[in-house]
Amino acid sequence: MLILFDHGTPAPLRAFLASHTIKRTQDMGWDSLSNGELLAGMDGISALRQLKASAPTRSIPVMAITASAMTYNRESMLAEGFDGYQIKPFNLR
Repeated sequence: MLILFDHGTPAPLRAFLASHTIKRTQDMGWDSLSNGELLAGMDGISALRQLKASAPTRSIPVMAITASAMTYNRESMLAEGFDGYQIKPFNLR
């Protein structure tokens, strides 16, 4: 799986992501982007719809990571087509 970070891989994630391809926005020539600019005014659901509408990106698993902890939010995100749902902050240990 390809994972894109705006900066380097966060240290707590490195051991869990060893089998994945990691790229940084800087490596892609996007070094002036700050956190959140990748969506360019879109919300996560709009971005998901755009990914699922395009053949090259349709099969990429997309996980919703949100601060919203309400049960109905999880259900609605999965119903929208997200492959997973995680409330933040979270700890990988």
